Order: sequence, then structure tokens, then C-alpha cells
Amino acid sequence: MFGREGGFSDSVLERLLGSGLCIVGVVISSLKSNRPPFPVKVTQPEKSERFEKIARQNKIPVLTYRDINQSEFLDELQTLRSDIILVACFEEKIPQVIWGDLRIPCWNLHPSMLPKHRGRSPLFWQIAKSEPDTGLTLHQVSDKLDAGDIIIQKSVLLPLKRDNFTLNNWVAEHGIEIFLLALEQYINGKLKQIPQDENCASYHPENKYEAVR
Repeated sequence: MFGREGGFSDSVLERLLGSGLCIVGVVISSLKSNRPPFPVKVTQPEKSERFEKIARQNKIPVLTYRDINQSEFLDELQTLRSDIILVACFEEKIPQVIWGDLRIPCWNLHPSMLPKHRGRSPLFWQIAKSEPDTGLTLHQVSDKLDAGDIIIQKSVLLPLKRDNFTLNNWVAEHGIEIFLLALEQYINGKLKQIPQDENCASYHPENKYEAVR
């Protein structure tokens, strides 16, 4: 699993731990970014290192890096011999050497109904725009941010409470549900992928907390 501190990665990891899957490692930047994930009105995001802490408490190997393209990191990643890479709230673009050359399925969990609301802050913009149609998408990682083929989607309303804890758990609950469903289809050879419609695509820049204070 690829994730980061201060987002919904820790909530997703907790749900994964309860799924019975074998988690062979987590990947996190050694720079430990704490960019606020859901800067909405209810609460100021707090800095956290829960993602790494949860992994270490459960004896999951933690791979850190400063340069995701560094050969030493890529060699270490291959030693995990993973069957699937799940990306959840990762902080940078994943290079082709990982999602393509390693020949390991690399899936990203994105909290919007792609191709709408691509970018790093999809929930912020959906909340800011008061959009009724929300949900989550599991898609293939590709060269273009959030533009890979759609694996599975779930349309579900955002929770009425909009604090970080509630939103993170909302993503984790529904995200792991569709991930496990896709994983079952993949194992049984029934997984179907749908290209995104670029005519319906929208992209938003990173949010600013002060914009809605």
C-alpha cells in the first residue's frame, strides 16, 4: 500500500488489516508530508504519523524514500513480491517503472466519481461546490493523474458531518468495500476496466484551507 501521513491512508490501512489480506509492506515518503487533506469548516486538520505507526505496530515492513525513482528504493519494492499495489492518498505521481514495468496491478482509490474531480483534493471541491453526486472510484494508475481506466465505482452520498475523522472513515469504509470486490473479480478473471471519458473530465488544483474558513 502506498500512502501518506495526514490523509485517509491510516483509515484505509486499518480497514485492510481487518480484511484478512496479507499486507506485505507500506510505502511512505521519508519527508513525511502533512498537507491537510480535508480543509473544511468543521475542524483544522491535525498533524499525524498514524499511518506509519499502525504499520509498525502490526509488523508490516515500512519502505521510505526521498526520490521515488531511486534505484535502491525500486529494488527494495520488488523484494516485497506483492501481487497488488493499492494507492490511497499518496502524495506524488507514481512513475511508470512502478505501475507499468513491474507488471504488478497498481490501483488508486480516488474519492470522486471519475472522470469528474481529478486532482489531489476531490472532496474539498465537491464540498465547496455543494455537489449532490459523490462517490468513490478505484482505477488503474497511469501516466496521467487520475486518468487511468476505471475498475469499479460506487455512488454514495457524503456524510452529513464533515470533519476529517468522519470523512477519512467514509473513504475507508466504502473504498475497501469496492477494493475487495475488485480484488475478487481480478482473482476470478472477471475484472473489466472502462476507459474514462475525457469529454467529461474535470481537474481541480490543490485546495487551500483558508478558502472556506
